[in-house]
Amino acid sequence: MMKKTVLLVSLALAAGGCATHTTPKEPSVADTIAAAKQAVAQAHQEHVDLWINTAKYVKKAEKLNAEGKSAQARKLAETALEQVKLAEAQAQSQIDAKPVYPH
Repeated sequence: MMKKTVLLVSLALAAGGCATHTTPKEPSVADTIAAAKQAVAQAHQEHVDLWINTAKYVKKAEKLNAEGKSAQARKLAETALEQVKLAEAQAQSQIDAKPVYPH
């Protein structure tokens, strides 16, 4: 479910760049931060345990963007999006995990 959400958000951001046929546009920093916020919120709804700094990266990205440091803000927001994807993959890989008791 999380992969679908992240995919849909990514497609929605990419679709904005498809309006012109010349060069694909990169989503704005604000759009990237919004996508990261949405992905984090969705992960929380689905009870996916995110990595320690994922939500902090989104907040820091918002702060940096407000300060005019858009390149740093974009990098943190993209890192947060990647961490959401990785946390979801980690959760899926461990869905049937059972405790191991040493003999």
